[in-house]
Amino acid sequence: MRLQLITPPTIRPVSVAELKAHCVIDHDLDDNYLQGALDTAREQVEADTGRALVEQTWQLQGSAWPAEIILPKPPLVEVSAITYIDTDGAEQTLDPADYRVIKTTVDARIRPASGKFWPAVQGGHYNAVVVEFVAGYVVAAGAETTGQIPARARQAMLILAYDLVENRELQAPVALHELPAYSRLIAGLQVGLI
Repeated sequence: MRLQLITPPTIRPVSVAELKAHCVIDHDLDDNYLQGALDTAREQVEADTGRALVEQTWQLQGSAWPAEIILPKPPLVEVSAITYIDTDGAEQTLDPADYRVIKTTVDARIRPASGKFWPAVQGGHYNAVVVEFVAGYVVAAGAETTGQIPARARQAMLILAYDLVENRELQAPVALHELPAYSRLIAGLQVGLI
């Protein structure tokens, strides 16, 4: 199944003020650059761990039903809808009573409810089955949260953003090395990646 981002995050898990304190910066001249470094760091931590740090909406699309649907980007906030193309070519929405969602810390799985089966789909569609879901630790104000962003993820963002601030160019006259503290921090957060 293919994964597509529908609604990117609108909440930032680490503020510019926190990065400035981490970098010991006491002026506002680079605030726009710092925000870009934080956004890049969040994207990289999410890519390296396979997790969604803040609320974002994704679609998982496939041409057929798998035995069970495995949703990436934990933690899962909610399954918004499951749609499919029926044998007549019409788009249908699967009744939530017809499936069950099993959440874990590394993924979420969707299976038919007890005594139910996945409905038949029309062949030849790359998106015959579409699961739309919301994932992330921090969700919009007023909504239920799935928990706090792990401290390791926030610290990894700060370390990576600091490195982006200090090394703004893509090339350097000396050999650059991995960031061992960053690697250690995200190691325990990594889940299976799609």
